Amino acid sequence: MKPFIPPHRESERGSVLIYIFIAIAVLAALSFAVSRSGRESAQTINKERADLWATELFDYSNMLRRAVTTLTITGLTENDVCFHDSGWDDNSYQFSTACPTANLVFSQLGGGATFQNPNYNLLDSSYSTDPAYKKWHITGANSVAGVGTDCSPTGPCNELLAVLPFVRREACIAVNSKLGITDDLTEPPQDDAGFDLSVPFKGSYPNGESINTATLDGKRVGCFKGNGGVIDDAYVFYSVLIAR
Repeated sequence: MKPFIPPHRESERGSVLIYIFIAIAVLAALSFAVSRSGRESAQTINKERADLWATELFDYSNMLRRAVTTLTITGLTENDVCFHDSGWDDNSYQFSTACPTANLVFSQLGGGATFQNPNYNLLDSSYSTDPAYKKWHITGANSVAGVGTDCSPTGPCNELLAVLPFVRREACIAVNSKLGITDDLTEPPQDDAGFDLSVPFKGSYPNGESINTATLDGKRVGCFKGNGGVIDDAYVFYSVLIAR
C-alpha cells in the first residue's frame, strides 16, 4: 500500500522558500536604512558641532570688537588700545610703558571684555607643537583687501585683527557658510600672500602682509587656508577689530 502524501506539500515547500527570500530582502533593506540613517545622523551631528564652533568664534571676536569700540568712542586713538592681560602668561601685549587701566581691553574699567583662551576642541591638534597654537593673536601687521583703505601692506593700511590660527577645517567651512561667503560644501579659500603672526599688537601697525583672496575681498570676518610660514596649509579665522 502506498504511503499517504498530503496534497500541495511540494507547493508549500516552494512557498516557504519564497517567504525566506522575502525575509532576507526585508532584513537587507532595514540594515541599509539603519546604516544610512546612522551616517546621516553623524553628518548632522558633525555639522551642528561645526556650527557651534563657528558661533563661538563669532561671539568672542564680537566681544573684542565691542570692547575696542568702547575704548575708541571714549577718546582713545587706534594706537592707544591695549590688549595686555595676565591671561597671556607673558607681556607680549604690554606697551613699553605700562598701559593705563582705562586703555585695557580686558578690564571692566576699560573695554569690559573678558580674556578667554580658545576652545581647544575646535583646533586642529596636528599643529599642537607649534608655539602659535592654542592662542588668539591680536595683530596690526596685516591688512584685508577691500576693507578700509587699500594700498601696499604698510602701516597706514593695516587693520587691527583678532586671529585664531589652526582651526579645524570643518569650523573654517562653517564660518564662511554662516556668513554667506561660501556654502557648506565649498573649501575655504587659500590666501595668495603670506600672513604675519609674529608681531603682537603694541600700539603700532608695522609693515606686514595682506589677506588677499577674491573670495574674502571686503569681508571683515572670515576664514582662509594659510600660504607659507607657520600657518602654511592651516586654516585661519580672522576678524577685523579696526578697519584702517
